[in-house]
Amino acid sequence: MVASRDECRLRALYSFLPSLGLSLVPWIYLLSHVPYRRGIPFNERASTYILQSRTGFAIEAISAVMSGASCVFYVISTYITYSDWSRSIDIAMSTYFGVYWVIYLYLSTQKLKYLSSLQSFVDIVTVFPVLLISALGHQCDESFGLFAAARVIRFFRVLRLIRLIRSFELISDASDDAIRRQTIRIISIVLCILVVTTGIVQYLANETGEVWTGVAQQCEFFSEAECSLSCPNNCELDSSKKGVYLCYLPFGQTQLGASHCQTRMMFHDSLYYTLVTFSTVGYGDVVPITAMSRILMLFMIGLTIYVVPNQFKKLHDLRELQSEFDSVWVKKNNRAHVILACNPSVDFHAFIAEFFHEDHALKTMFAPQLVILVDCPPSNEVRQVLLKYATKKRLFYIRGDATSSFDLSRVQIEEAEAIFLMADRSAQDQ
Repeated sequence: MVASRDECRLRALYSFLPSLGLSLVPWIYLLSHVPYRRGIPFNERASTYILQSRTGFAIEAISAVMSGASCVFYVISTYITYSDWSRSIDIAMSTYFGVYWVIYLYLSTQKLKYLSSLQSFVDIVTVFPVLLISALGHQCDESFGLFAAARVIRFFRVLRLIRLIRSFELISDASDDAIRRQTIRIISIVLCILVVTTGIVQYLANETGEVWTGVAQQCEFFSEAECSLSCPNNCELDSSKKGVYLCYLPFGQTQLGASHCQTRMMFHDSLYYTLVTFSTVGYGDVVPITAMSRILMLFMIGLTIYVVPNQFKKLHDLRELQSEFDSVWVKKNNRAHVILACNPSVDFHAFIAEFFHEDHALKTMFAPQLVILVDCPPSNEVRQVLLKYATKKRLFYIRGDATSSFDLSRVQIEEAEAIFLMADRSAQDQ
């Protein structure tokens, strides 16, 4: 039984008010701690404080988690009947993102630019339709078209995961961190394209009445006897419609006595089709028939071909800027390691020859490794020595300063078995 509009408004209010209070608490705490600076407007000071404070970082992280949770919630909602608790979760998430959007609009110094940004567009098309429908009392009606469309468009919220990159920029400044940020960006973009396309394909197949080859159909029957003819063991009563029986039939099977049949693509079916299409495998078992679906898939494939290689090119350019000797040394197989730190002018070839001398009988896979820490790139002569022991993976070269705690952490000094410091014999006292 579908509740009246007044009852739906009251239920929505019970979900909206607590969600609004909880969503405002972290923002009130953050904005109340914005330091005062004479001559600087409050919104500029608040925007800077968000980027530099732990509270701002926490809010960004919570927003990313909520974005992922909203996508997971949508996937779950495609497999279950939309009930009161699921509507409450939907309203609560929409309230949180609505508060997020309003506060960032207030803090923005260029409001028109913010309104035209991608993140603002995502909030506008995914948050406010749900709140508007709830205020009108239509959220209890699953068949209300705008409500169903708003749930599908919610997949665009996965783009919020990219916001975490800004938080990483606050705590990192090395080139290795730039590579890590770009890697996270690539993963986020691929995930966004995959999930958004999956949601749109599922919406086109289920909500627009389009027929997809190879996709099961949901048929309605007005009597249990007629339903049993097509579905002897898979006939169930529709809880939302009185006297209507539902049956899921494979594509191409005859629907005897069915009053209405509609394509019913589950999320895993849509994900399967998206992965097969983007991987260019193309089995052909699931095929869109109408021009709209085909044009959409052509657009998404073209977008993927342009965006993903472009992001990988940026990652390649960053790696070109970074030397292989500037990275963090990673200890493997719990093997012991020894650190040799010296100045660029020190000749350490005799030390290497003695360390790897056959008389020491350290030829097993558990033999200790030697990590050389020098504050300059290796010369051609040193590179030849590195190639000599490359197959044994016992000699490593890291460019760094032994007086820097950051460089010492890169060679895992806290786990080293021994540390040798070599000075230049010809150096003069200062």
